[in-house]
Amino acid sequence: MANCADISIIMQGGGCVTAQEIKAIRTLLGLSQEALARELDVSLSTISKWETGIRTPRGIAKTALKLFLEKKLSQSKH
Repeated sequence: MANCADISIIMQGGGCVTAQEIKAIRTLLGLSQEALARELDVSLSTISKWETGIRTPRGIAKTALKLFLEKKLSQSKH
């Protein structure tokens, strides 16, 4: 399971999550790019572009990513 402290530290920035942070969080959660894409209802290529810095999460996808991470954080605290 993800290290709650590690994810909290990454999320504290409040602004845009960087490509490296997205990959680090996904890895800490033990998810493949495909699994994260399913969770967020985005394409696999979207996750790949986020992790390589070609694109950044915006709009609904950014909100979905934030809510997903908050949910995972709360689950790991219990």
